[in-house]
Amino acid sequence: MSRAYTFDELVGQTGAVERLKRFGELYSARTEVPEHILFVGNEGMGRRTFARAFAMTFNLGWQEVEAKELQRKGDLTAILTSLDARQGLLIANLQDLRKPLVEVLQPALERFQIDLIIGQGSGARIHPFLLNRFTLLATAPRLADVPPDLLQCFSLSLAFEPYSNLEMGYVAVALAARGGLTLAKEVVPLLVSVSHHDPGAIEQWLRRFARLGRTTVTEEEAREVFAALGLVSSPGTSVIGASGLDSLSGVEFEKLITSLLRRMGFRADMTRASGDGGVDIVAHLDRPIVGGRYLIQCKRFESLVGAPIIREFYGAVVADRKAVKGIFITTSGFTDQARAFAESLPLELIDRRRLDSLLAEFDQEA
Repeated sequence: MSRAYTFDELVGQTGAVERLKRFGELYSARTEVPEHILFVGNEGMGRRTFARAFAMTFNLGWQEVEAKELQRKGDLTAILTSLDARQGLLIANLQDLRKPLVEVLQPALERFQIDLIIGQGSGARIHPFLLNRFTLLATAPRLADVPPDLLQCFSLSLAFEPYSNLEMGYVAVALAARGGLTLAKEVVPLLVSVSHHDPGAIEQWLRRFARLGRTTVTEEEAREVFAALGLVSSPGTSVIGASGLDSLSGVEFEKLITSLLRRMGFRADMTRASGDGGVDIVAHLDRPIVGGRYLIQCKRFESLVGAPIIREFYGAVVADRKAVKGIFITTSGFTDQARAFAESLPLELIDRRRLDSLLAEFDQEA
């Protein structure tokens, strides 16, 4: 099991940390067991790290398991019946929990009770088994991925926002120090760029450096490693992708996306300035099946893009009549409501993480 850190040792997600602290203190003041918490966000965003920090801060102690590792009802039952009072249970990727196990977990969360079947055949009987009160700390990519019967059992749901470049830099330095590595100051922005705003990816890069026998990582050494994996053109060039996105103006960002689309095979042209619900770029793809007219809106945001903005953009896509799809590209991310709105419509939402990947894949520098 990975080491748990205190809240003071963690970097970023300040809003989530404050809510976790207030939530935990509410129950600590009453000497009660905290209710269940769901940590929502992509893999690598630190969901488990923050869950462990909560458990340690409020003296829960915890067991940890991946949902997909639980195959039979007996697997989950054994864990639930072994939990001590005021213990935490961390189930990672709750969306992978099989339906029969959901039927076991729901009453355990709601009533701290499970039904044990004693005996076999016609002589079998159901025996209600009372569990010790515990706190479930679960992770999932999105709220919509969690079975509705389980979702209603959580008193607190925390959505993890994309990390800023500054926060990612702090994460890189902190993780390196914990692993006994020293990073040259020039390495930090390079590491942030190739990690696509994913703290988990930074941790993987640091492990690579450690396996190479490095205790101090210089800029030259870092570039050699990145170049070997195709993430820079060659030593001495800038890292492809995200490093310059935050310094671009709105028009410069649109020009960057237009250039990216052309590298991807589109005929793309910027439009004249329009309202917030308008279209920034019109692109055509001359290919069978996937070809057609695409409308793109580009937004340099620091906060998450909400559903009202996506609904307004969809109105512009529908009004065009000739468009096969609308594509919304942002330097931040999207709320769960925005993603839910776009899910069944001819809309594609590209957040910072996916944009960084596309810029790297098509060798496009910001």
